[in-house]
Amino acid sequence: MGEINYIERLILSVHSRKDAIEVAKKISRLTNKQIKWRTVYYKRRQILDKLSKSISSIHEEVAPKFNDCLKLTGDAVISADWHIPFHSEFWAEKVIQYAEKYQIKTHIIAGDFFDQYMYSSFDKKHPFDNEKELKLAEEICDKNESVFDKIYLVTGNHEERFFRSNQYQINHIRFLRMLGRDLNKYVFTPYHYLILDNWRITHPAAYRQSKLSVASDLADKFRMNVLQAHAHFGGIGYSKSGYLIGDLGGIFDKERIEYIMEKDTTKPVWNNGFFIYYKKHMIPILEGWNIQEGI
Repeated sequence: MGEINYIERLILSVHSRKDAIEVAKKISRLTNKQIKWRTVYYKRRQILDKLSKSISSIHEEVAPKFNDCLKLTGDAVISADWHIPFHSEFWAEKVIQYAEKYQIKTHIIAGDFFDQYMYSSFDKKHPFDNEKELKLAEEICDKNESVFDKIYLVTGNHEERFFRSNQYQINHIRFLRMLGRDLNKYVFTPYHYLILDNWRITHPAAYRQSKLSVASDLADKFRMNVLQAHAHFGGIGYSKSGYLIGDLGGIFDKERIEYIMEKDTTKPVWNNGFFIYYKKHMIPILEGWNIQEGI
């Protein structure tokens, strides 16, 4: 039985994927002349199964699968690109009003809720007070928490800038805890998208000056309806394959955005707005679309 103890010692020596591979090779070289076949066969099988599980565990630790995005269903207010403290108080209030009008208790914020201006790599020509930015963020969170039972935070490029600046040691939930928020109301996803029934709500990396073009390509790629943030446009339409698509607009205040107001550019005009998902229908609430109606 000394050979069995030898095998057990081998398995106990596994501390890494490389160790597991070497142990598996040593076990496979053992012959029936060295050990009693009837006694060892099942023991070897058990140990190899443990080895397989050990290797699989190491594999998941080193290279995990990213296939667990949030999947939701039901009514929701969907907004994006608040860029606090550069948000619009008018549009922030509209989000609350429409949530109360439709009695919706879920809010999906599709990225860039906070601007994280202090972490910007661009030159800051104007005075900046991070403490005041956080104070404004607390006030906006207070209003949202008073109306919504659940607030889903999708990662945007401005959240990414915060994580990257902190070497990914602080996530959004930790940041909200620092602001003293009720974490039972928040769900944060590191993904830049989530699924709401047959809609992909996304804050894509891609940007184009042509309205709805990114949403159209994403809809045809993933074969589902797409609602896109990040571009700061507002609109609805169809993809080339016939899927419903929309540009979310944003809750920003254009007049507070330095690089928009101080320079002339050929980039399209930004549009305020958000969407309501109500009884399986996606309803745009966009700048210039008679938003006062029904309020």
